[in-house]
Amino acid sequence: MGRGVSRNSQSWGRQQEESKEEEEAAEKEEKEEEAAETEAARHFAEAKTHREAYDYVAAGNAMDSIPESVRDQEMLEFTQNLLSEHEESQRLLLQIKTCLENRQVDYLLPTVNRAIELRGDRKDLKKLALQLQEREAKQMQIPKKAAEKQLLAAVREAKASEDLSLEQIANLLHRSSKYLRLDPNHAQIKSFQNDVKTRFINKIRSQCPAFKPLPSSAVISSLAAICNATEQEVRGVVDGFWSHVIADKTYADKEQLTIPFFGTFSRMKLKEYRTDARVRSPVTGQLVNVSPKNVTRHRIVFRSRTLPEIQNAMKKRVLFAPSTLWIKRIKANRLETADLSVKRRMAVAIAQEQQMPVEVTYRVLYSLFDLLSLLFTAEISIRWFTRGEMYPKKLTNGITYRFRNFENAFLTEK
Repeated sequence: MGRGVSRNSQSWGRQQEESKEEEEAAEKEEKEEEAAETEAARHFAEAKTHREAYDYVAAGNAMDSIPESVRDQEMLEFTQNLLSEHEESQRLLLQIKTCLENRQVDYLLPTVNRAIELRGDRKDLKKLALQLQEREAKQMQIPKKAAEKQLLAAVREAKASEDLSLEQIANLLHRSSKYLRLDPNHAQIKSFQNDVKTRFINKIRSQCPAFKPLPSSAVISSLAAICNATEQEVRGVVDGFWSHVIADKTYADKEQLTIPFFGTFSRMKLKEYRTDARVRSPVTGQLVNVSPKNVTRHRIVFRSRTLPEIQNAMKKRVLFAPSTLWIKRIKANRLETADLSVKRRMAVAIAQEQQMPVEVTYRVLYSLFDLLSLLFTAEISIRWFTRGEMYPKKLTNGITYRFRNFENAFLTEK
């Protein structure tokens, strides 16, 4: 009896020791995880500081110090954007150098402006941009005066009318942006454009009750007015954009599609299956033989930049007024498609797919991202036909937009 009690006592004692050791090990592991997360947050903050100073190498080194096991989605997207922007900045600097050496400066200003966005530490780029702006201003002096006269007349009419349609307001945004390409420092026109933006957002809100997403048809009609394009042309570009987002070739050499100062798309494969060889005819109601197809169902993942980042980017650019001079260089074989920015490469691909002029396609696509950015700042959800819904989501670092997929919205066949 005594021996049995002794054995039970020893067994209980060992269990207590093992339990204590497990608790200590778990506590140690938890502290190590907390320390690793704290250290990762420190390196991430350091990387952001380096990126703000345009030091991509130092930012990359800071991100490399973060173990993959503790990297969250925001860190992964930051790293992807960092690599993309660094590569783009290197390519643009080389392109600018080549153009200057060959005295090809007629279409260089948009490229220099983009390079400044990526390498704001380069004073020589800012000086070059100023010189190119002065050169363009001299060439545009006469059309600028005529445009100013027409726009100021439109300003007076707009201020006198309180009930402008969404299309009219969008058209005023286009015209004011187009003029500010000629004279970025015109105080009266800049003030007027800010007022128009406010009226535009308020008009959108009035057509979009709380908890109800804005239909994409409203986006398309507004975009048609902004770009002086037909709704059929706008639909073609929108359809082409979504086709590009889901296409295999878009992700052939990378996992994400990052659109600078807007957001990042990625594609997730959900299911592969083979369609039935027999389907019921909608006319006769009888089963008929068809060729079976291999189908893959995908889910699109989207995360925009935070709203403060989008707002800051909008302040640095003129809305709805893209430069199309690069298209002349493409057609003259003075510029390769591979050397274009993400939006311009996308515009070329969509124009080929939809059999539309590149000029129209790029103007609509460029304005689409500007319009969405403007709607994002108003925190309005957008329903894209049967594809899905873009909606705002509040995170610790600010509000971003995400994409909610509708069932079977993205199918590809092989």
